[in-house]
Amino acid sequence: MAVEQQHQSAEVKRRYSPEEAGEILKLAAGLQDDSFSVEQLQGIAREAGVSDEQLHRAIEQYEQQKRRLLERRRERRRRLKVFLLVGMPLIIAVGMCFPLFRTSEQVSTDTYPAAVVPFPPTGEHKFSSVEGESKLLASSETCKVYKSSVVDNHAPYEQARIHNLRSNESFVVGHQFKKLTFASISPTGKHVAFYDEATGEVWVAATNGSGLQRVARGSEIIGDDILISGNPIAGWSPEGGRDRLKARTLGGDDVLVFVEE
Repeated sequence: MAVEQQHQSAEVKRRYSPEEAGEILKLAAGLQDDSFSVEQLQGIAREAGVSDEQLHRAIEQYEQQKRRLLERRRERRRRLKVFLLVGMPLIIAVGMCFPLFRTSEQVSTDTYPAAVVPFPPTGEHKFSSVEGESKLLASSETCKVYKSSVVDNHAPYEQARIHNLRSNESFVVGHQFKKLTFASISPTGKHVAFYDEATGEVWVAATNGSGLQRVARGSEIIGDDILISGNPIAGWSPEGGRDRLKARTLGGDDVLVFVEE
């Protein structure tokens, strides 16, 4: 009991900078499946020493940003319609002329063959490049997820590795991430979701390293809304034994971006 009291006392005395507090609150919000009302936000803000006036100004700024993003989405759709109406005839005309350039293209391809870019395979893999120290991203009863910095032919990237605790095997995920900042293991232990902060992409792979696919991208239009920037992963919601991954949108909704087949 004395040890537990000392631990609780240390937690009470521990203090965090505004930046650290913001990161902790973001993580806490990401663990909650429900949305927040204005009244709940006010309660959280008051506990953090933020006045109601500052909170309402922040809400208004956020709503203005959301309206601007939605307006840009409408503008992109309008431009796409104009392009289809005006540019499609030109594309068709160029396509009709394509056979005229086919011979010269073949000569160019034979003379200057395309370079083959090596891609790390999925499954068990021994590192042939310079690998940095591994960092634990996520852990559960079924597996652990690590990332490591790799330099291959002077090109730096980050690599994800899944250690399956059931089979005691490790698998390298076959993708070169730019800045891997978050991983989430499904409650069933069958899949892992990854978030690449540099590209805003969300990826899903099976815990044996197979089936890798990009399922979403930050600020991407999903349905009639836009995914939030930062980390859009909302969490897993298995149904009938099948894994389902949800992502957050600017409109405050959670949308399905992955359903296990």
